[in-house]
Amino acid sequence: MEEGEPLRLRLDDDHRDTISFHRWFAVRGASAARAAVALTTSPDWLSDPGKLALMAGGDDAAIASAIVQGRSSRKSDNVDSHSEYQEERLLDLCSGVGTVGAMAGRLGFDALSIELSIVPHLIDRVLHDFAVSLAEGSGSATRADEDRGSAWRGFVTEVEDFANAVWRGAKRRLQELFEEDVDVRLWLRLVPCPSCGRKVPVLSNVRLSRDTALNLTPDAGLSSEGEFPRFGLLRTEFPDRKGTFARGICTCPACHHRFRFRGYDLIPLHPVPIAVRMRSSSALIEIDSPGDYVTEVNAAASRSLAASSRSLGNRTILADEQSIFHDARGEPISVHYALLPRQRAFFAALAESMHWESALLAGRAELANNHRLAVRSAVALLISGQIDYVNTFAHWLVDKPHPSTFAGHLRIAGLFTEVGGYWLERSWQSRLRHL
Repeated sequence: MEEGEPLRLRLDDDHRDTISFHRWFAVRGASAARAAVALTTSPDWLSDPGKLALMAGGDDAAIASAIVQGRSSRKSDNVDSHSEYQEERLLDLCSGVGTVGAMAGRLGFDALSIELSIVPHLIDRVLHDFAVSLAEGSGSATRADEDRGSAWRGFVTEVEDFANAVWRGAKRRLQELFEEDVDVRLWLRLVPCPSCGRKVPVLSNVRLSRDTALNLTPDAGLSSEGEFPRFGLLRTEFPDRKGTFARGICTCPACHHRFRFRGYDLIPLHPVPIAVRMRSSSALIEIDSPGDYVTEVNAAASRSLAASSRSLGNRTILADEQSIFHDARGEPISVHYALLPRQRAFFAALAESMHWESALLAGRAELANNHRLAVRSAVALLISGQIDYVNTFAHWLVDKPHPSTFAGHLRIAGLFTEVGGYWLERSWQSRLRHL
């Protein structure tokens, strides 16, 4: 590892993969995978309502039996159709995370799945290989071994314990930056008006919640024309909820000048925090002094990030120029634009905690390399799964945050959501349950 190189997680002796920067690939539901396998092997089912109903019922044993019977009836009596059926193999040339291949196995087929990208391949191994081949604990483990935690205790137990330990370590590093009691914080991107120079909030709708709208013009006062202007909230059923941006045109609320603006032009715009909602309340609260707030939080985040870096041997964690997303043109979006300082500190804390817990895992002499690979891969994917909610593109819709990506496309808006510790922990636990 060269100094200045982005932090990487060594999964085994032959492979490195960047930690925490990979969005999870689309995972087909069981119903879709079941239909893909059943209709591929028995295309005549498309015209049979009874078979479609059977497939929708989700009884894999019954579906597998029906496929065997249907294929047997189409072969001559002197052919061992069951043997031929067992020897047939489904080929999936773009397998992704392997959902279709796994379903083929459940329905009695052998499957050959091919995937060139390492990230979905790792997800496939975690979900469908390790979860089966390493499910059981060590048969030779004594009770004393289990109590000491030296023997392999089964995939689910090992991943849960390792993931929870990594999470606790990250929270200890972040301390107040974790914001246990914060639900969400709203940020707004600003663009200078080419005519009057005022900072225009870029959003298509001023409605922030069911009873709160944004006052588009910055509040008069000391901070109104500073680096972080303060925008007031309107506690009313606002009749006209149009914002400043629509169909590629932005309108200045001060001088009403209209100018062209494209979606990807939002990426480098300067954001300002406007409101926060606590877990104990349903109301949005204005951020009175955005400049003071940003200065204080950025300083705390820098201290946390520096501490994590020192703990990892002064490695560069999340360098400004490191790419995380791509915009609609295929241009890379770097860490500098994709993450707030607190969000960078969050991932650095996870990386630091992962490092120390991995050292403890390596000290368990009874574990094989495959055991360590399985656990570390699963938790690395958990860290990766956080990125959709922890970036400057998570958006606000109907009073709750939504992830920034849908079916692989990045959603960019003038208004974005920074989630608090409650959302972070809930996302982590949800991903852990999926694994």
